Amino acid sequence: MSTDTSLFESLKRRANEFTLKNRALDVAPIGITIADISQPDEPLIYVNEGFVELTGYAKEEALGTNCRFLQGEDTDDEPVARMREAISNRESVSVELKNYRKDGTPFWNQVTLAPIPDEREVTYYVGFQQDITKRKQFEEELKEQRDTLETLNAMVRHDIRNDLQLTLSSLELLGSHVEPQGEDHLATALESTEQAIQLTVAARDIADVLLRDGAERHAVALESTLVGEIESIRKEYPNLTVTIDGTIPRIEVQADKMLQSLFRNLLTNAVTHNDSDNPTITVSATADDHEARIRLSDNGPGIPKDERESVFEKGKKGEQSDGTGIGLYLVNRLAESYGGSVEIVDGDSEGATFVVTLPLA
Repeated sequence: MSTDTSLFESLKRRANEFTLKNRALDVAPIGITIADISQPDEPLIYVNEGFVELTGYAKEEALGTNCRFLQGEDTDDEPVARMREAISNRESVSVELKNYRKDGTPFWNQVTLAPIPDEREVTYYVGFQQDITKRKQFEEELKEQRDTLETLNAMVRHDIRNDLQLTLSSLELLGSHVEPQGEDHLATALESTEQAIQLTVAARDIADVLLRDGAERHAVALESTLVGEIESIRKEYPNLTVTIDGTIPRIEVQADKMLQSLFRNLLTNAVTHNDSDNPTITVSATADDHEARIRLSDNGPGIPKDERESVFEKGKKGEQSDGTGIGLYLVNRLAESYGGSVEIVDGDSEGATFVVTLPLA
């Protein structure tokens, strides 16, 4: 009697589990189908309520048909061919394709197919279908924005910057032809033009950072990149003294082509915010088995401790600053994207001391 009771309870438990699993499939918030691929035209033998809500087709309309009834003129052949190949090879596959609901409205469908194996061979396939139209629309909007940004970036790099350089050269040539009463106006025009050129550099840098999503890090030589930017800023600011303390290690760090922008913005920040008659920057670098540490100190006014974190925020700049508030934001964003960091520490002088940490390649 006890054995019969145990058997009954076991069968009852299995029946409940079976019912529960079927119910779970039917109420799942995505479309679920099962096709019999051993039959001609591989008909659907099961569709859940999620499939009905997704497509607008009633269960009796979908059962016994092939899922391709959801396809239309704008459905790409490539994902369809991939699904056919996967089924032929009895493999799983996931594709994105344009399908159509019963009322004719299109939607983007993410379809995942998987074989259901049994003891003999695969004769059934389960399909999971999900509406990803909003995501695809968002991706398309991002692509359009990226294309627009690339166009604007090209304009800033070439047309606008070239025109500003030509304007600057012309203003400099006018210096010997301007009457004394016009010298102040010429100086203002020169200063404004130089600032506009710096804005094009900042715009170029931030466009490059925004357009580099997904960029892979690779080995970049630290010494040549850092020394190259030091030499460039020396030429740009003849009254600036940049000293390299010790030697820069000849190592490679994990970064990309934007590493030069990181150093350029850090150096430019140190000189443009320096109110000393003889601005100086001291640069040093060390490395261990895991990371490189680049230290940059200036003899400027320094940065109060309570402002050291906020200066890396986008658009953040000092009250007396004529800059864009972008430079240090880019430095921080680039350093973090390389798996490193940048921080302001107490230095040996009253100026600001930045320490950039970068992982070795």
